Amino acid sequence: MKGGPFAARGTRAVYASLDEGTVAREVAARKAGLGGKVQIALKDYPRLTYAVVIEAKKCVDFRNIASNAVLKDGLAAASDLDDLGPSQEVGAYLLDKGIEVVGGGANIAAFLHGDPPAKVAIGNRKEILEALKNLANRKPK
Repeated sequence: MKGGPFAARGTRAVYASLDEGTVAREVAARKAGLGGKVQIALKDYPRLTYAVVIEAKKCVDFRNIASNAVLKDGLAAASDLDDLGPSQEVGAYLLDKGIEVVGGGANIAAFLHGDPPAKVAIGNRKEILEALKNLANRKPK
């Protein structure tokens, strides 16, 4: 409803992480934020790992800005999950400049209605569909 980091409300984007540990930490933090405490142990959280394949001609990667104090401080200010406004302003600016993918830390946002849009596909789609079919056919304990 409010959009997400680097993508304001109404901006279609796919968020992905470069490693499963980052995803697990973010899921736990998001669940804690929703209910005031983590509602399910991380080891018990049901998950499937999607291999996301992203093609883009223009990407901004914020991982190597530590040597630039101004950029480092600016990105820190834009990374406040309690106030998405600054990061969404940065994302809107980058999207307007034709950037298709924004990366920071172990996370990326791929804009789907940029010009041109990033191409996003599930690399292990067949395996995911089979796993979902198996989950749907499981008998309750």
